[in-house]
Amino acid sequence: MRFKTELIKKQFYSEVNPLMIAIVKDADHHASYNFGCGLLITRCTSKLKNGKESGVHQAGRGVDARYEFNGTLYYTETQAYELVYHTNVRYPRNDGRKTCILHSAKNKSGKSMPMHFHFQLAWNVSTYNKVTGQVV
Repeated sequence: MRFKTELIKKQFYSEVNPLMIAIVKDADHHASYNFGCGLLITRCTSKLKNGKESGVHQAGRGVDARYEFNGTLYYTETQAYELVYHTNVRYPRNDGRKTCILHSAKNKSGKSMPMHFHFQLAWNVSTYNKVTGQVV
């Protein structure tokens, strides 16, 4: 696993929920082993410059990883959706939401930002009552 900056690495290991860390590490292992390219973490607890926030990142429950940068893809589309599928099967939520999605947000001028993986924990971790894999 790689980090965009040293600050993001520090945030990941000191401010992110331990269950979220375990889920992201598992996704990184899956990507590294199966696709030859581990995750590049681009956001943990920092606020967005455009001010549009749900609070999930600041609460240590959200982590973003790069899929695309300046039009260059880090994974094929098939690999990207395999990683999303892998994560959601291993870490299912019972609230109708996904643990991992592949999406893009818009900046304050309305321009689409690069596609990225967004990993997110529910507010109530009991949402993961049937977690499979390494995290219980």
